[in-house]
Amino acid sequence: MKGGASAFLGSPFGQGNIFDHTMPVLQVGVGKWLTPGTDGRIVYQGLQFKNANLDKMHYQFFHADFLWNITGTISKDSKGVSQLGIIPFVGVGLIRNADWERICECNGSVRSSHPFAFSYGIQFQYPILQRLNLVAEVSGMSTLIWLKGYDTPR
Repeated sequence: MKGGASAFLGSPFGQGNIFDHTMPVLQVGVGKWLTPGTDGRIVYQGLQFKNANLDKMHYQFFHADFLWNITGTISKDSKGVSQLGIIPFVGVGLIRNADWERICECNGSVRSSHPFAFSYGIQFQYPILQRLNLVAEVSGMSTLIWLKGYDTPR
């Protein structure tokens, strides 16, 4: 379980700066280390974000990620436990923007409020206890929204 900050960095950027677009985020995941260096996880992420017009919008993002601990087999202490994990990841999932139809000012109507999305980032882990890690993560999510009457993503 993680908490943090989320900021809209899409196009158009719109009003305000990055700090005006920052909102709290909650992330809950379940995963399993398949080998000392590879992991799979299923994650729920959501709460709110501010769009280009600084409107607050609610979202839910469900995704499956593949993680690779590039230091998992390199830096170990005398007990064989990794001291620092540097773990890049990629994944795919579905995102639901609950307020899309209320706020959207686009030409045409939206085919779905459940677009396909990619997740990606890097995670840093430092063990505090045997089953407790201090984790810092920088991640992103990219999605495409198709509009009726257009053949290409927008």
